[in-house]
Amino acid sequence: MNERVLLLREKIGEDITHFSVSPFARWMGGTLLEVDEGYVKIAIKIRKEMCNPMDILHGGVASAFMDELMGWGIFLLNRSTRFTTINLHVEFLATVKNDEEIFVESKVIRAGKKIVFNEAKIISGSGKIAAKSTSSFCAVD
Repeated sequence: MNERVLLLREKIGEDITHFSVSPFARWMGGTLLEVDEGYVKIAIKIRKEMCNPMDILHGGVASAFMDELMGWGIFLLNRSTRFTTINLHVEFLATVKNDEEIFVESKVIRAGKKIVFNEAKIISGSGKIAAKSTSSFCAVD
């Protein structure tokens, strides 16, 4: 098991705002639930500022949650190369309301030298898949 997985496993159960280096992740908040090489899962309580005027989770925010976690998945591969998103495909399947707890999980599907393929999903507190996403990241020189 690599050092990054071991490092984050020590943080399971903690609020990510206390240890994440990502400003977006600190705003997003959440509790780290599971970590493995190329895989991460967190729980997030939806707040008013994450919602659209209908008081449901904003699609852009939901997309950003999944994009953020896919980046964490790549971090957990323990590579020295940095990667950035080159595409993001999102499907919204159910609504999530303000004050609801969700689970966001991401896993690396295939990791090449220059391109990494990921998938992520948001699961509502009732267990429904609220959104799913696929993405490709490319190495940054």
